[in-house]
Amino acid sequence: MVRRTLCLLCALLLSLTAQAAIRTSVLATPDGWLLQIESDEPASLDASVLLRQFVVGQISSEQLGAPDKPLYRWTIPLATPPGRTAPERIPPLRLGAATLAPLSLPTPSPAAQPAGNPAAQPSPQADQSQSQTLSGITQEATLSVTGPLYVGQPVIYQLVLWLPANLQTPRLDELQVDGMQIRRLGEDSWRAPLQPGGSGQLIRRWLVQPRHSGTFTLSAPLLTATEPLPGGATLPVQSRANDLTLSVRDTPSLPVARSLTLTEERQPDRPLQPGEPLIRTLILRWRDGDLSTLTLPTPSVAGLKVLPDGQQEEEHFLASGELTGERRIRQAISAERPGHYQLPAIDLRWLDTQGGEVRQLHLPSQSITFNALPAAGSAHLPGVLDVLLMALALHLLLPRLRRLGSVLGLVVSLGATPESARARWRTWSSHALPASVPQPTGLAEALTALERACFDSSWQQAHDGSAAAFRRALLRHISWLMAPRSPAPAKESALDDA
Repeated sequence: MVRRTLCLLCALLLSLTAQAAIRTSVLATPDGWLLQIESDEPASLDASVLLRQFVVGQISSEQLGAPDKPLYRWTIPLATPPGRTAPERIPPLRLGAATLAPLSLPTPSPAAQPAGNPAAQPSPQADQSQSQTLSGITQEATLSVTGPLYVGQPVIYQLVLWLPANLQTPRLDELQVDGMQIRRLGEDSWRAPLQPGGSGQLIRRWLVQPRHSGTFTLSAPLLTATEPLPGGATLPVQSRANDLTLSVRDTPSLPVARSLTLTEERQPDRPLQPGEPLIRTLILRWRDGDLSTLTLPTPSVAGLKVLPDGQQEEEHFLASGELTGERRIRQAISAERPGHYQLPAIDLRWLDTQGGEVRQLHLPSQSITFNALPAAGSAHLPGVLDVLLMALALHLLLPRLRRLGSVLGLVVSLGATPESARARWRTWSSHALPASVPQPTGLAEALTALERACFDSSWQQAHDGSAAAFRRALLRHISWLMAPRSPAPAKESALDDA
């Protein structure tokens, strides 16, 4: 019995906890009602039971809040079916495993009266030179403030308008508040009327960041339009939503954010030498905050030269309702001498708006190493003595190189027949060899065989390879051909002509 009682109590507590995480609200609109359901957990909504008593508009679902604390919201426009009496309450709905309690419907506003009701029509005799508030326009202004608000902390100002279908040339001013930075968030959201002749819904949002502490009164933007009157005349009308009051706490000149991180990057990722710059990038990332008062100190280290290299800052507003920012601060660091250097640690104090506490952000000390330059002797430029030695060596080698080129040219240019080989040899030797220099035995025998092949046809037929044999003899005696000599003047003879 005791165990069963404990189980029932646990089940009851779990049920209460699940229900406590779900919030519902009903707002009267010119066309009916707007049902909003919020939950801390994702779930599937079963709204089919509403179709029995209401005209159900487009159901929208969105995820709000921070990633660590998400909020899921469903918005359901409702209207009374034509020719039927307005229901008194919304029946229970199923959201996941939970069952929502029935909700009483608020009394429809006069703006929701039919267009044929004289009470909703302006008098044709009304003074058209004066602006009036149109009964068919409904506005609601809200602020997304949870907990205390500090200087620089962003909040969202949302304005919801229900505009009659017959409204002409509507114009909505921008939100303006002294002492605040205000930026428009995205495009306007428009929902068409549920029924012909009904009112459509316009939603516009601004991001508001107070620049100083105090109490601010936020006057809603003015909506101006014209309403058609019988007979083709028009009546200027205007409407403004409710004023909102915002209290902002002062901060001791600290950056404020829900979260703040500091990291660093280095380029290039390789050993450096004195004189080469190291690009150090400090990266600040934050959520829902303002870092306009934050400046990072430039490190001062003996032997290091640290110069600012510019910075970039970007802010993005996410669909979840968060404002994220990133600032990149670049520093160019170079060393005068090789060695190991230590960059000092960075400590930043900032205000955590989520808990209202001052926190310390710490980036540990970083070490940098600059290697020594290569030895001076291995990379010095050639001196005068080096140039003279290279010139002398080139002067001594140049004749031999020329001689080698001449000999190789002779070997390559020898003809395939004994006659062409003999003619090429005699031309070359007359310029390159003195006549008084005796020839080696092997080369002389090869030359004799070559000449005999030229003048003795019977011997030539028996020794067809005399030209090739002479080429091989030249290659065997290339060292003799390369020997430096002073060539004798060329002589002409009848034998050469032959």
